[in-house]
Amino acid sequence: MTSVPFLSSDNGEWSSLSTDIATRTHLGMHTIDVKAVRLPEVFDTHGVPEYCKIDVEGADLLCLESLEGGGAVPRFISVESECAGDTRLTDAEALRTLEALHKLGYRRFKLVDQATLTVLGPSTFYTPSLLQRAVRKFSPPADSRDVLEQRLKWRFDVGASGPFGEDLDGDWTDYQSAVETLKKHRGDYFSQPTASPFGFWCDWHATR
Repeated sequence: MTSVPFLSSDNGEWSSLSTDIATRTHLGMHTIDVKAVRLPEVFDTHGVPEYCKIDVEGADLLCLESLEGGGAVPRFISVESECAGDTRLTDAEALRTLEALHKLGYRRFKLVDQATLTVLGPSTFYTPSLLQRAVRKFSPPADSRDVLEQRLKWRFDVGASGPFGEDLDGDWTDYQSAVETLKKHRGDYFSQPTASPFGFWCDWHATR
């Protein structure tokens, strides 16, 4: 077991191995040494889970890459689509997580907006246009959490990852459709004047 420097942010939710992430919005932080193991070692010790949720503030890609050539992987997996500091990622940089999932053998994908737990697709939008906002004001959609609670008999509070696997809404898409989905919704979001570099908060869900 190795030790790594862990950056404890003034906002505990943003603590990270990355200085850019731990100090975004000019937050303070301090460094502590923590014991670390690679994800394949966790699977070797405890078995390969049916579902693995990865959310480690910027080290998500490292977790995925550690699984390359390491044997069995979970049937279902989810991981943050991107996690940035105060500098906006390019589309190519943001697609690295999806590319890593594909390299591991995952072939079906869903992009989930973590704020609303909505599965994003061609007919949905991450950030509504002015016209869509006006439509929503006079005809608001049902709250995603209310719909999920009715269907799954469980309440997902704000910040919860939401359902996984076959309990997700929407259709699984292939790799190329997933690429286009991410580009579309990142474009929608970052076209807004209020967009922040780390404000695009979505998870990839994947299965083989």
